[in-house]
Amino acid sequence: LRLKQAEAAYLSRRMQEEEAFTAAIDLAEIGWRLEPLWAWPSCYQRSLEAQNCAAQTLADLLRQTKLSEATLRQFQRQFSVCQPSVELLEGAMNAFYVHEKKLILGPKSGELADTMPGGAQLQRPGRLFFKSNETVQLFADAFRQLRDEAKAPLAQTSEIRLKNAPTARGTFQPNTEGQLYFARRMKIYTPLPAFLGLARARGNLIITLFAIRRCIAEQKTLPATLEQLRTFNYLLDVPVDPYTGAPLQYHLGRGLLWSVGNDLKSAGGLP
Repeated sequence: LRLKQAEAAYLSRRMQEEEAFTAAIDLAEIGWRLEPLWAWPSCYQRSLEAQNCAAQTLADLLRQTKLSEATLRQFQRQFSVCQPSVELLEGAMNAFYVHEKKLILGPKSGELADTMPGGAQLQRPGRLFFKSNETVQLFADAFRQLRDEAKAPLAQTSEIRLKNAPTARGTFQPNTEGQLYFARRMKIYTPLPAFLGLARARGNLIITLFAIRRCIAEQKTLPATLEQLRTFNYLLDVPVDPYTGAPLQYHLGRGLLWSVGNDLKSAGGLP
């Protein structure tokens, strides 16, 4: 991802704009191709990281681009199809549960064994000093909650709090070690809906920036409103702010486009 960002920056400095945009779109496509690889949770995390890198790079390139409207339209379409979705995260939760189940139960899980290139086997966490079936049930309940709550707009503002929180260390319970193991592992997953919210907000901002730049290239002026971009066919629909469900904020006089962000406060576009 860093190499692709560096490639885009290098090409931009050499005034090779189309090639620089292509490198940035490559970042978005990397994220798009990693997103459905559910068997390994780190792939989903990397997919959102790639989307973030793509958005940052494209924001820099769009700030002072000289590309034609037709060329920008092509890149806008390519970027749009690579955007992450809530539906894919919902589906991924089921796969993440299977992943954790296999880590605990191994062959007894009844699931196909995971292998990496060259036949390397998935490494289990060694000897487990807790009740396996009860711990697996904790994961089942947690991923069911995450799957249900991932659809809620507020899930994208902060890390989801699990209902079956672990028992504090030092308090004796029949499966204290299992609860602590569960809590450590779930730290990977509970922030994912919030990370997705940021990725979707950034993506919608970049799609709208593409449309604004297309308007400038063809009309030689900024749009008066974001709705005007749809009228001129630079957007099929005005992208919404995933945190509010309403259109993104736009101020013509300040030349500013922004999302309210995960604190749900507009703050006039201040970071």
